[in-house]
Amino acid sequence: MMCYSGLCDFEAGGCNAGDCTAPREFEERYGVSPCMVGSGYMEPDEVRWAEEHADEIEKAREAYREDRRKKRDEVRRCG
Repeated sequence: MMCYSGLCDFEAGGCNAGDCTAPREFEERYGVSPCMVGSGYMEPDEVRWAEEHADEIEKAREAYREDRRKKRDEVRRCG
C-alpha cells in the first residue's frame, strides 16, 4: 500500500517515503483500515466515517499498540 498524505502514522519517511509500514494483515486482524487508525484520511467521506466510527478506530489502535508491546517484550526476553 502506498500513501502520500504526510498525515498517516503508518506512512514511512526518508528513502521509503510513501510506503505503508502497517502489517499486511492489519485490517483483517483489527477490523479497521490502517489508514483510518493512522489518521491518514483526507477525503470528506473518510473524515465522516472516522468520526462515526471513532470507538472502533480507538479499539483497533489500542489492540495494535498492545500487540507491539507484547512483541517488544518477547524480543527483550530472547535477546
